[in-house]
Amino acid sequence: MKYVKRFEPIESDPQILTQLMHRLGVQETFWFDDVLDYKEESHQPALALIAIFPESQNDELEKAIVEAKRTPTITDNIKFLRQTIDNSCGLIAVLHCVLNTIAASSIRHNSILYNAIRSDKGITTFLEESTELEVEYQSAVESGETEIPDDIKYHYVALVGCHDHNLYELDGERSSPLIRGSSLKPGYILNESEQMARIIDSFTHGGIDCSLYKLRQSVGQYNMEMQG
Repeated sequence: MKYVKRFEPIESDPQILTQLMHRLGVQETFWFDDVLDYKEESHQPALALIAIFPESQNDELEKAIVEAKRTPTITDNIKFLRQTIDNSCGLIAVLHCVLNTIAASSIRHNSILYNAIRSDKGITTFLEESTELEVEYQSAVESGETEIPDDIKYHYVALVGCHDHNLYELDGERSSPLIRGSSLKPGYILNESEQMARIIDSFTHGGIDCSLYKLRQSVGQYNMEMQG
């Protein structure tokens, strides 16, 4: 697909993505954490997930063909962003996790995200034009310590459960949200481990090279939100 400009790829590290999320305006009570074993952690809170996996040119072509034929999913329950900046899939995945969970209610006044949501131009155009966003993103990129290989492209997508009980894959390179299954327990997106296994298998084509990061919230704050 065509992009309006290019960012450097960001390192797949939950601390770096957390740092970026906070710099964009989300309060420090939310953070990303490794999912070491999604089966063992199925009963632990997880507001949303980011999946990171290798994506070849053939994978991209196949996805483009599927999207050209797929009827777009139209729903008011999900905030969906198209990826218009090359290598920004990590940023888009973070935003999808934030905007579609209770983390959105924590966005600080006059922060980058606060202004993006309220922009007359829309969030996507705001992201394309914001120098402040680009500076913060580049700062997060430069905080990485691992060299990103040139021969393998890793792609980031978000998995978000919604109050309509659907589990959505949010991939900015798709035309719209993709329903991946069910999400019956709010705040516990890992609850259905067999379903998660099928989704991961579809990302990796049966391989094992897939990292998962879960969006978490401080326990006390989470309990207060659930009671409210």
